[in-house]
Parts: sequence; structure tokens; C-alpha cells
Amino acid sequence: MADGTGIRLRPMIFSLALAAFVGLIASYVSNFHICYREGAQAKCMGFKWWVGSESFDRLTQWLNNNPPHDPSRILNMIGGAAIVFMLKGARTAFVGWPFHPAGYALAVSYAMDYFWFAFLLSWLFKLLIVRYGGMKLHNTFVPFFLGLILGDFFIGSVWAIVGPIIGQQTYKVFI
Repeated sequence: MADGTGIRLRPMIFSLALAAFVGLIASYVSNFHICYREGAQAKCMGFKWWVGSESFDRLTQWLNNNPPHDPSRILNMIGGAAIVFMLKGARTAFVGWPFHPAGYALAVSYAMDYFWFAFLLSWLFKLLIVRYGGMKLHNTFVPFFLGLILGDFFIGSVWAIVGPIIGQQTYKVFI
């Protein structure tokens, strides 16, 4: 984007790194403040609790119930990596290859329960745009679709600030 708009790259990278650092620190401090002030079990249940228990309960189960070097798990991991690399190779070797390596990883994720329709629509829009308008029309539409994503996160961020101020649960960006 910097090349297309004539913005110098070095100051932009510094600004983005500074914004990421300040945002990360601010989000950690505000998260700790809310959980400490309101009580983690009172106001921080739901998604925050689920993310922590999902990761650490599974890790505890693996450490307590499984041998450290289970050959079947290692073979499954190697097989999954091989499938991803084959999908990547096929995608770069064959024009119009329909399967993306990320789809293989997302297919078994709980996120697909929530986002399958958005993925279907985005695939359909891209298919129609590229097929009937070519890459020129695709490149014309890229800023629009990136703007939709940025707009969703921006509005979610605004409501994440407004919600605690007015004491109401508001719209939130999920995952």
C-alpha cells in the first residue's frame, strides 16, 4: 500500500510497530484492570474462560494421559503437514486449483461452525469477479473488501470502548 500511495516505507513501518506495541500494552493493562476490578468469574467468563480452558485443559490431558512420544500422533502430524505441502504445491503448479491449504486446516476448526457462510460468499464473489472481470477487476475490488474487514474491526473496537463506559454489553468482534 505504501508503494501505491507514495508513502515512505521506513516511517510507516516504525508507526505500525509503535501502534502495535502501544495497543498491545493498552489491551493487556485494560484486560487485567477489568478482570481485577470486576472479578474474573463475574465479568470475564465466556470467551476468555473458554480460550484458556481449551488450551490448558487439553495440554494437561496430553501431559497426564499420553506418553510423551506417541508414534501415532507424530505420524498424524507428519501426514497432515504432507497434505498441506501437497495442497500448496498443487495450488502453485496448476492454474485454477480449487483447494487452498488453509481450507484443510480450517475444515476441522470450530471456527467453521461460525464462518462457513462468510467463506462461501467470499469464495463465490471472488470466483465471479475473477471469471467475468479478470485480475483487473479483482484488483479494483480488493480495497473494497479490505475496507469491509477493517470496518468490522474498527466498529468492534469502538463498541469495545463504548460498552464498558455505558455499562452495556455491545457488539464484539468474534475470533
